[in-house]
Amino acid sequence: IRLYTSRHVTGNSRREFGMLLLHPAPPRTQGWWFLQGFGIQSAVYARGTVGKGSTAVGIRRGHTSGPEAGRTTEQITIMRLVLLGAPGSGKGTQGERLAAQYGIPKVSTGDALRAAVKAGTPLGLKAKATMDAGQLVADEIVVGIVEDRLDQDDARKGFILDGFPRNTAQAQVLDRILSQLGQPAVDKAVHLHVTDEEIVRRLLDRAHKEGRADDREDVIRHRIAVYNQETHPLLDYYGQQGKLVTVPGVGGLDEIYNRTLDVLKQV
Repeated sequence: IRLYTSRHVTGNSRREFGMLLLHPAPPRTQGWWFLQGFGIQSAVYARGTVGKGSTAVGIRRGHTSGPEAGRTTEQITIMRLVLLGAPGSGKGTQGERLAAQYGIPKVSTGDALRAAVKAGTPLGLKAKATMDAGQLVADEIVVGIVEDRLDQDDARKGFILDGFPRNTAQAQVLDRILSQLGQPAVDKAVHLHVTDEEIVRRLLDRAHKEGRADDREDVIRHRIAVYNQETHPLLDYYGQQGKLVTVPGVGGLDEIYNRTLDVLKQV
């Protein structure tokens, strides 16, 4: 444990700010009780890079005898999120904005796969050979690539997953991956809810504007049906853990974004 602080005194208030490095990284709840033992009122996970298996947190500790006396706050802004929503629900767009808001990477399976292929990693080479043969990339390769991506330094301070997990089996694998990496579990699963008919309308409109001849209505409805059969059960998986939050995915982009932020402020 290493603690670096600086002290600020203003009137009848005294505050200490600093950084606490915990190694090995404790479970989130256990770590918070540990911090409270030092009289720390709020903790914000730092955006800096720390060693594998460690957790860096910015802290505030102090005493106030004025109007704020007796008031404590808990502010833990680290986020490990899973985005859920049918194709065309807008989760990709909202995920990019949330990633910028929290200063954490948005990890999509497609992007991670392309990056692994470009970097020529062992799993990337396997994926490339499979794709060059015109076959679907095996599930274990996708899982391995996601695991490698989540083990990178920028993802250890939090992440937003888009496109993974796709089913409850992958969600259970994700839980194991985070545990093996010494990271806390997923904080919340954010479900952008949009009706099937609205999804069809959006994707047909996009196909018309972008000249996507393959995006016929029957193809779109099939994609929605596959999502409902395979991915929709994840709502129950995260709902039973008390981690599911549902946000109406209709309205302006800013309106949807602000709704999502309001929900996440309660995390």
